[in-house]
Amino acid sequence: MSSPCNAADEATNGNATSASNASKTCDKDEKDEKASESETFSRFREVAAEISTKAWKLSAEAHAKAHELSDEISTKATPLLAKAQAKAHEISDEISTKATHFTAKAQAKAHEISDSLFAHMLNAEAAASAAMARRRALVGLVDVLVERHSAGRLKRRWVLATAMVTFCYCRYALPALASWGSGHWERSVDASEFEQTVGGHNSHVNFAVLVVVSLGYLSMLHCSSRLMEARLPIKSTIFEILVVYNMTQMLLNTYVCVRVLQEAWLQGFSYPWGNQFVYTKEGHRLGYFIWFHYHCCQLELLDTVFVVIRKKFQKITFLHVWLRLLNMWGWFFACRYACGGDTYFPAAVNAATRAVVYAFYSLSLLSQRGVPLVRKAHVTELQMFQFAICACHALFCMYRFWDMQISRAVLLLYFLVMTSGLMLYTDFHYQADGKSVTKLEAQRKISIAFDSSGWLYCYHFGVAAWLREHLVPDDLQPEEAESEKFPNHLAFSGSSGGALVATVLSCGLQPKEVFEVVLTKQPECAYNPFRMLPAAEDVLRKMMPANAYRSLSGRIRVLLTRVSLKFPFLSAEVVNSFKNQEDVFHALRSSCHVPIIGGIGPYRYDGHAYFDGMFWPQMLVPWKGNEADYVVRVSALLSNPSSDISAPFLPAWWAVFPPKEPILRGLYWRGYRDAARWFSSPEVSAWSCRSAASAEGLRRRPSGKGRLSLKPEGTEDADGEDRDRWFEIQKLLLKKPDGLVPDVDPATGQAPEEYIELMEAAMNRERMCIGGMSMVICALVFMWVLVGWL
Repeated sequence: MSSPCNAADEATNGNATSASNASKTCDKDEKDEKASESETFSRFREVAAEISTKAWKLSAEAHAKAHELSDEISTKATPLLAKAQAKAHEISDEISTKATHFTAKAQAKAHEISDSLFAHMLNAEAAASAAMARRRALVGLVDVLVERHSAGRLKRRWVLATAMVTFCYCRYALPALASWGSGHWERSVDASEFEQTVGGHNSHVNFAVLVVVSLGYLSMLHCSSRLMEARLPIKSTIFEILVVYNMTQMLLNTYVCVRVLQEAWLQGFSYPWGNQFVYTKEGHRLGYFIWFHYHCCQLELLDTVFVVIRKKFQKITFLHVWLRLLNMWGWFFACRYACGGDTYFPAAVNAATRAVVYAFYSLSLLSQRGVPLVRKAHVTELQMFQFAICACHALFCMYRFWDMQISRAVLLLYFLVMTSGLMLYTDFHYQADGKSVTKLEAQRKISIAFDSSGWLYCYHFGVAAWLREHLVPDDLQPEEAESEKFPNHLAFSGSSGGALVATVLSCGLQPKEVFEVVLTKQPECAYNPFRMLPAAEDVLRKMMPANAYRSLSGRIRVLLTRVSLKFPFLSAEVVNSFKNQEDVFHALRSSCHVPIIGGIGPYRYDGHAYFDGMFWPQMLVPWKGNEADYVVRVSALLSNPSSDISAPFLPAWWAVFPPKEPILRGLYWRGYRDAARWFSSPEVSAWSCRSAASAEGLRRRPSGKGRLSLKPEGTEDADGEDRDRWFEIQKLLLKKPDGLVPDVDPATGQAPEEYIELMEAAMNRERMCIGGMSMVICALVFMWVLVGWL
């Protein structure tokens, strides 16, 4: 079938009219076709737009439906996921706990095997460790002054600059100090204003200067420690200064030793005793070198400066400060009242010892391998030998030459200074076989230490009652105290009355019940102190459970004072292992044996003689706990700054003559309240130079087990030990402390606060009476002296 266009082509040859009609028809058909196509395209666009609109609506509805389904699924899945996570944490904690217990048991077993194989070595090491550590800390801070440079070679320019400053001091400042006041002294001698004294003007040292130096030293120690707490330790140039300082001390002390011996030889001193004072210029030269030695004692205070600026605060102990000040004060009086004669001998010995010690310091700093054939322990032995020699010299001079020119007071002071130094380096810890067992613990424990107290142990009972409620399960019976139900992280120690309270806690007894029994003994002991120990024996026999020796072994440390005929004659013995009930009874009875009150002689136990545990410091005898333990110190009779929980300043006679029952109850509840307050807020011991963090410095952060725990912001390593101890104890509390006492005393029905107020009123009243009597006696003595002088 041909198209209209083909027909038009064929008609072109025949008929023009037909062709014209065909052309018009073709054009019309083309327009119609285009219109149809346009209409179809328009219709197609409408359909496409309609389909797009419906598709968008369906997509939006599907998207909304998907969100609804997703929210529903998420809502239903969240509890399931939380349960799964909680279950996973439970399983993880259980596995971790079992693994920890298994590791602890394995370590304990390994330690037992090691103890059995190497017991002879471990016991000897444990016996000497505390004393050796104390000696090393007292000797001049060996670890600080001999620590080598860790940042490469020493800087020569700083060494040279320090050496120049030291040279200028020795060349110009030291002679000026030595000649200070010499012109006035010579003019006064010529004018016969006062008699010529031994040592010349060197003996006229100024007491005010000594006081200013001592106060300045203590103030520097306090302020610089606080200043360095928030700063990094100084490392640049410090080792260069240390090298020059140690070598200067070595040279100065060597010079003093040589010149003192030379002057003594020139004055004809053949022996170190029995020498008379020389008032000539030769004697003045000897006095100058004795003064020079006194000045070296002042320079030795700079040791503490190096400790502070390097933030070695743990090296600064009370004994460190005490020895340096005592040595300086002792040589002040020697220079002031005995600047010649036999004084040359202790000056030479002391200077020679310091020269050797500082030579060891200097060589240790300069040599990478240290000092050959010399250990740090030899430094302590040399110091002990020096104290022993000088103490024997002082004793011989007092015995043989009592009427010599040296004042008796100076001789006695000389002996006391040397004896105190020797005692601080002596090991007073006696370890008895079978009674003091040294055992390596797999974990750090919380050790509660109760000091000596007498009848003031009523305060200890109050502290123990709070501890029993918050650290020990309520349903624990004394028969279960030896089982694993008793918290194995707790340990106790005590001396005298404190040992009795520690025994109550260790045996699982209720301190409140034992305290009520103790109160029944007050009437018979109120005016008869000799009944105190028999009353304690009755309470022990009545309240001590049958399994006490098994419960106490390894958990309690009882401090005794052992008396013997061997040096040092009095030593501390710590008992922590018991064989039977009688062993427990006699150990506690020995710790409470107060001289005279308990009898004229010592208490006999196991073939040895004992006195009361007294107040042996932890520095001399580690009786309050192992070195790694967190120790909480409780004091009632003699509260000191190192105590954590301490009673107020109570009348000392209450320890022997117990006050009335309501006052003793006030003491009990005061101890309970002090313990509640201490465990309710973090505190740092006032004995240290570190300050407690304020409330603003505390913030909450999640602990490792998902609990909230308090941690101080910006806590430094220097004060972290006391902080860590408090926070570790908080983890062990079974109840949250509130710092309050109960509303009612269960034994009497009265409010504990009333008993506390009654006790404090009696305490203040008796203290005022004693103070008034003392003032009256002093006034009478002053009037008697004044009348005799007039």
